[in-house]
Amino acid sequence: MKKQHLLSIFVLLIFVLASPIGRAGDSAPGGPFFGNSPQPVAVARREAWRYAEQVAVQHDGSFVVRGDGASMAPLYPSGTVLVIARVSFDQLKRGATVIYRNKEGRPIAHLLVAPSRKGWRTAGLNNQHLDEESVSPENLLGVVTSAYTPIDLPPLNAVHYVAQ
Repeated sequence: MKKQHLLSIFVLLIFVLASPIGRAGDSAPGGPFFGNSPQPVAVARREAWRYAEQVAVQHDGSFVVRGDGASMAPLYPSGTVLVIARVSFDQLKRGATVIYRNKEGRPIAHLLVAPSRKGWRTAGLNNQHLDEESVSPENLLGVVTSAYTPIDLPPLNAVHYVAQ
């Protein structure tokens, strides 16, 4: 058990050090710009939710969710705890991570790629295509303002990054 825990920390450190996470103007090679999304803070699993709640209570209307899935890795690996702030639609900026409800009513956390006639086009960092539906004032839930990634994460194996 101890060896497995140390191996998980080692793999995560290599992953984080090799990733271009969080610097303004960054993008994945050939991928979308994510410089307006906050860099996650690596914390112990038992502390991630507590830290996020401490930030959320300081900002009226903010709330906390846990992401599940691989589409936002390496920026937000599955299990990352996100603080979401409610914002007006006209405050959205390219490269921010938003949470919106898709047609099925599921909350999705993806990057804002470009404005369009129907709203904002979005995509997951690991997705090959833009999302089918756009973010609109009606389905926007908020913008990620802080993120806490547990350092003892299980392996990624989900398909979509879904807020819970």
